[in-house]
Amino acid sequence: MKAPVFFVLLTDKHLSAATELYNHYVAESTATFYLEPLSEQEFRKTVFHEDTRCKSFAVMDSESGAFAGYCSIGLFRPRAGYRLTGEITIYFRPEYTGKGLGKLAIEHVEAHARKEGFHAVIASVCGENTPSIKLFERCGYQRVAHMKEVGWKFGRFLDVVYLEKILT
Repeated sequence: MKAPVFFVLLTDKHLSAATELYNHYVAESTATFYLEPLSEQEFRKTVFHEDTRCKSFAVMDSESGAFAGYCSIGLFRPRAGYRLTGEITIYFRPEYTGKGLGKLAIEHVEAHARKEGFHAVIASVCGENTPSIKLFERCGYQRVAHMKEVGWKFGRFLDVVYLEKILT
């Protein structure tokens, strides 16, 4: 059976679609705590990483070839002591959510992270994003922190949940 999506290295040709997708979540959700849309130049800094082990991947619809979303592994923190800990990011166009594709994206990012020598991966999720929290838990991530009311968006305080998976 053919996989519903495939992954390619995110490049400049995907940047406009990825920026548009991210800005959808900026405007419509608490998945990100940015309050204003990002320009392509600003967004570029979030998906093209200085550390060569860190990569972003475009998620492409296997049937139509359309851009379905993106996923990435970046550094959890920039200090050298955190160099073996990555932070996973996953965003899908709304019509691709709830179809089991998140698991495929997590598996893809984790395989890349293992290949690059990462020991642990952290997911940072808004506390009200129950579907994402459950997805990461189903994929073997454990809740390691729950920070109360550290974000502010749409006129209310928001919690942040950190989930972690040890890869090695």
